[in-house]
Amino acid sequence: MICAPLGDILCILCALSNAIYLIITERAVARSEVNAFQLGVYQQLVTGLGMLVLSIFLEGPDLPRTSAVWTSVLVLSLFCTGAAFLIQSVALQYTTASHVGVIFCLEPVFNSIFAFFVAHEVLSPRSYAGAALLMLGILVMEIDLSALLRPLRRENSRS
Repeated sequence: MICAPLGDILCILCALSNAIYLIITERAVARSEVNAFQLGVYQQLVTGLGMLVLSIFLEGPDLPRTSAVWTSVLVLSLFCTGAAFLIQSVALQYTTASHVGVIFCLEPVFNSIFAFFVAHEVLSPRSYAGAALLMLGILVMEIDLSALLRPLRRENSRS
């Protein structure tokens, strides 16, 4: 049985490792001799092969038995993971890791919107409150209050 603090620690370590990954990738694709698309492919190959080896040793081989499961695995791995991380590697040439982090923070909001339109799911009031808090937190992170307050300070100093 895993104790609650261990789960919290693992979540924090995962977030930290993702932040480090984004920063390293951002610095790598900023160099002119690095092809962002190739870097993304190599990252996925190394990660995929490493996880395959770990899964064989930790879980043992257990392959899907039906074509429906194989189709799901292929679609999820190629499009939801593969394409997303390739696009991310290329996009990091044009934006910063901090902006990618903000977009990742919006993932639950995008998922809720997608679930509403595709599966006709309706959020509970608690979920709406959570989404509002998430959006408010992102606004607080992204808005430069000192830049917004500069014109007000100039007007007050002139008076």
